[in-house]
Amino acid sequence: PNRSLQIVLLIWGKGCISGDTLIFDAERNKSYTAKELAESGRTLQVLAHDGTSGAFQKQNATRVECIGRDILLTVTLGDGSSFRGTLNHKCLTPTGYLSISEMVPGQTELQTL
Repeated sequence: PNRSLQIVLLIWGKGCISGDTLIFDAERNKSYTAKELAESGRTLQVLAHDGTSGAFQKQNATRVECIGRDILLTVTLGDGSSFRGTLNHKCLTPTGYLSISEMVPGQTELQTL
């Protein structure tokens, strides 16, 4: 039987990912591209990390908007999947949030669900 594994990468920030980046809607259990969300005006709930308790919970996300163009870097994960974000895009690591510009290739571990 076919099985698929979904890795959910914890990302944070406003306007710092590419339009083809998939964003998981925790309420509808479906992923949309950032471009689809920006064009439709659709709102969604994401899984948010509570830094105090360490728990993940559904939270309303701000509306996705197209804010223009910027330099994007590709971040490739250990499983071969990747996403593109700006230098100041933040990702959750076991020790807290780091921007892409602060990550060290091959040495930065990203937090996943």
